[in-house]
Amino acid sequence: MSRTTISSLDLDRLRDMVDIANDTSSSSPVDVTFAVLDRVREVIGADWATFLDMQGSARQVRHAQMTTGEEYVTAGTEDLGGDADDPFWKYYQSSTCSFPDRVSNPMVLSLREVYSEQEWARHPMHLEALPHVHDEILAATPCGPGMNLRLLVGRSEGQPFSDPDRFLVRLLQPHLQPLFLRTLRSVIPAVEPPLTERQRQILGLVREGKTNQQVARQLGISPGTVRKHLENSYGRLHVQSRVAAVGLVFANSGDSLQHA
Repeated sequence: MSRTTISSLDLDRLRDMVDIANDTSSSSPVDVTFAVLDRVREVIGADWATFLDMQGSARQVRHAQMTTGEEYVTAGTEDLGGDADDPFWKYYQSSTCSFPDRVSNPMVLSLREVYSEQEWARHPMHLEALPHVHDEILAATPCGPGMNLRLLVGRSEGQPFSDPDRFLVRLLQPHLQPLFLRTLRSVIPAVEPPLTERQRQILGLVREGKTNQQVARQLGISPGTVRKHLENSYGRLHVQSRVAAVGLVFANSGDSLQHA
């Protein structure tokens, strides 16, 4: 039975990981992402943690970061080939790896929720592409047409991940989206959050400390319209607040947030 509560220790660990993810100090987003991956790996008790920006249907990975605690790996498109004959891509569509491409909402699942240990041991993806993977949690969030941001937390042996492990990743997932997008924007400057011009304009005024009423007066629209634009922005950015949205969209602007 899935657990829907979290212990005080888990809550402290979650807060710690969120604090690391929200770090916008002098550390680069890539370094912060590695720090978060390290902490996730430690807390979940995994052998590795990986961040991927992926478009499975096009066999494209634009950016990847992986940590095992001893090794830190960063790779870009030029390092991550999309050869259809590669075993990973050959069996991609028939494995859980392709699940994020088929849904429009954030998702979290582990191999053991889909395959038994025996089924996974016999799966061609395991035999030919991922023989080192015993169990893995996949957390994916849509990021533009066909693209999704993925957190992979894996074990090469031992016990499969538990319901509490998956639950903790599910709680952490929305807090990682802004960090992962900041990381992408730092390594792939063309990557922008998927907002309309009006949504960016409104968030720009919010960044200046204006209330919804003040934004509405300046733009000649109703406060209700401002609120709706903000709600749509949160949905597109997969965040829950004004502060998170402004921080994500203007992370590299060099301007400080005033009263959002």
